[in-house]
Amino acid sequence: MKVALIQPLVVPGELRENLARVSGLCRQALSQGAELLLLPENCLSGAWLGDLSDESLFYEECEACEKELLEIAGGTPLLFGNAFVLGDNPRELSDFPEPVPYVFGQAERRRKALASLAREHRLAVAYVASVSAGNAGKTWRAFDGRSSLFAASGALAAELPAFEECARVVDAGTAEAARPAPEGTDDLFRAIALQTRMVMRQGGIRRVVVGASGGIDSCVTAALMGTIVDPDDLLLVNMPSRHNSATTKGIARALAENLGCRYAEVPVEPSVELTRSQLQGLPVPRLGGKGAAPDAAADRLELGPLHFENVQARDRGSRLLAAIAAAFGGVFTCNGNKAETTVGYATLYGDCSGFFAPIADLWKHQVYALGRHLNEKVHGREIVPAAAFEIPPSAELGPDMDVEAGKGDPLVYPYHDFLFRWWTESEERPGPFASLSRFADGTLAARIGADPELVRRLFPDAASFVADLERWWKAFKGMGAVKRVQCPPLAAVSPWAFGSEREEAVLPLFFPSKYVELKNSLLRKR
Repeated sequence: MKVALIQPLVVPGELRENLARVSGLCRQALSQGAELLLLPENCLSGAWLGDLSDESLFYEECEACEKELLEIAGGTPLLFGNAFVLGDNPRELSDFPEPVPYVFGQAERRRKALASLAREHRLAVAYVASVSAGNAGKTWRAFDGRSSLFAASGALAAELPAFEECARVVDAGTAEAARPAPEGTDDLFRAIALQTRMVMRQGGIRRVVVGASGGIDSCVTAALMGTIVDPDDLLLVNMPSRHNSATTKGIARALAENLGCRYAEVPVEPSVELTRSQLQGLPVPRLGGKGAAPDAAADRLELGPLHFENVQARDRGSRLLAAIAAAFGGVFTCNGNKAETTVGYATLYGDCSGFFAPIADLWKHQVYALGRHLNEKVHGREIVPAAAFEIPPSAELGPDMDVEAGKGDPLVYPYHDFLFRWWTESEERPGPFASLSRFADGTLAARIGADPELVRRLFPDAASFVADLERWWKAFKGMGAVKRVQCPPLAAVSPWAFGSEREEAVLPLFFPSKYVELKNSLLRKR
């Protein structure tokens, strides 16, 4: 039997546009002799429709579109679903009741599940999926396609390319073994780009502003947006303070030149000085009431160095970028990565602002990999300047973050990336006790995938490890959680992305008794 695997690009809620796309692919398959048309479930409506799913008229129109497809198919059988067992009477399988969204590194798991179904039924099994992106509130997910056919033996007989709209007619009885395309950084790029395009389309957004600090996160975000937005509609803005180096300012300008997009430099220092003059020593006397004696020190505000670090970040985001985006007729991006999001290493109403966070589900090492991929494979030339890969990651908000002196963020990404990933993405959901236990028996580096020598160098004793562990665990479960619930929507690519998918609450900090006992035992041994 000649089976058509139909893999359309689907825009959630756009019934007539989706119908046109699916109809074209069906006609193409019929012209190639297809004897059975297999279409993804929700290929007309799209998935994750929110309150649109409550609209009865929407579903009436969806049924009308289905009838039009049946007319196009003529007498050729047409089935909607996700997985099908093929034989004398092809039918949908209930094992894949919903479309499977894209998760980086899990395509092989899906293949194994489908191969197992084929062996179980002793018949060929087909899987069809749309290329799409949808959202459940703050979390966006991509659907990668990869429609496939498995022989009764469980061998992969055909697989359509990821993130590409296409159709393929395969003879289920004679198809030869196929080699699956390896999954890599290009899948991450395509998933994030697809989600970002869909957000912009659904929001009617054409113009985008990127705060270009010269660091790797903003460089990669800008290079990514350069694949989506016309150069005339992309504006990079560098907002230096007294702490920004000539190196990062030069990287930001070179990035814009490489993209051929618009560029502006707007120093943030005047805004910071205005805040200083308005607030430093500001009287805040108590008005009315009884029982409180006047306190000269408590009656005035004093802003220290840390406060002014946050003032810089907020003035860049909520003041400058927001105003520039409005004047430009667009929106601005949130450039944070997942390590920062995990522990709240970002300023509320500053770094946490933006219409969308395209790289917020990528660890720092993945951001570097995506930057190299954008240069080498996507743009085919240097877009992200080489210096951006070489300088230490730094917010450049104070003298202790001088990149030209080799100083940077307090996060040691080659270690913390992997520790935080273990905390947030592992099915065992480890916490302080598991982390300290693994450190104590020397297996932590191997478990999280970090360099053992780096772990030994960072933490020569239990006291240094405990101090670091508790600092970041408190940040993760404390202020980090407060910030995460206020962060912009993000492009999810991991199994456990922050946002509306993950059940997360702001709760009191919890250190188990077992952890406290182990900690005290290790510290007593010093």
